[in-house]
Amino acid sequence: MRRFIQLIIIAVFGLLVCACLADVEAPNNDPTKPTVLYDEETMTRVAVELSGTVPANIPGLADYGFEVAEGGFSTGSAQVYSTKDQIGTNISCVATLVPGRHYAVRSYYSNGRDTKYSDENSFSAPQTSAVTLSDVSFSGGYLKASVIDDGGRAINEVGFCWGKENDIRAIKRSVKNQAVLQKDRSFSIDVTNWKPGDSYYVLAYGENSGDASSDIYGYSRSLQRIIISTE
Repeated sequence: MRRFIQLIIIAVFGLLVCACLADVEAPNNDPTKPTVLYDEETMTRVAVELSGTVPANIPGLADYGFEVAEGGFSTGSAQVYSTKDQIGTNISCVATLVPGRHYAVRSYYSNGRDTKYSDENSFSAPQTSAVTLSDVSFSGGYLKASVIDDGGRAINEVGFCWGKENDIRAIKRSVKNQAVLQKDRSFSIDVTNWKPGDSYYVLAYGENSGDASSDIYGYSRSLQRIIISTE
């Protein structure tokens, strides 16, 4: 009788475990599926940065990268962005967009015979966005940059901001030094008062606005370190 009771207890416990496991989603056991992300912080009206991973140690790996299709992969042809020149499993690229259009994106890799795709992500390119700016250059005592895209609005202000520390957030909050936007969309500012041997981290900025209550600032994508020559 005791043995019979033990068997009943074991059976009931097993049924409870099975019931719990039935609610657990099966894991993805495909270790070769590539992944893809799009970066909302880098998205403008005209471009978005895509990043993802490709599995390591794929035999015969010939090509890998991203595909972007306006309206989805079932409705039109895809634009291919190959990243096979990038070394390592982490890959990225910048895809061009048309303002206001909807896109689907996926990553892929191929061994020359078969191609494997990630799950799809989708997003819409904004009609308006922050100003898109070039990186900063330095020449003859002047900081220089240019507007790549106005974000779909009139540009109110351009200029530069800088600091001594490599801290992009702090520099975005620092004093903004206004410049004059030229007809060719370039702008510059005189910093000949900087002392030889000084080092600064610099961003270009631009502001566009539909009205005074909806100002949008854009910045160059990366900090440029400017070292003033002692010669």
